[in-house]
Amino acid sequence: MNEQIIARHWLAAAAPKAVPALATSTVLILARIWNANGAEHSTGNAVLMAALSLAAGAAGAFAAMGPGGDRVITGTAFAASGALALTGVAGYSDGLSLPILL
Repeated sequence: MNEQIIARHWLAAAAPKAVPALATSTVLILARIWNANGAEHSTGNAVLMAALSLAAGAAGAFAAMGPGGDRVITGTAFAASGALALTGVAGYSDGLSLPILL
């Protein structure tokens, strides 16, 4: 009775598996471009990414508090916090080995 009438497109079925790899690659590419444009060993740029990461983490913590905490906003804020932290490390480091390891 609750069967699906229309078959899902193959791209819609593959998207949840491909999006994490695409997002990680995009963040790493943008961080390496940022590194080439002067983020390497720049304390101001490292402080900026740390502040953005902490702010996203705080937003996730505030979204989770209370009896009606929104799980989607909490998850998105914590994911953004991790992505900003990864971008800061990848943009600040010298070589490519540390960002790829992350």
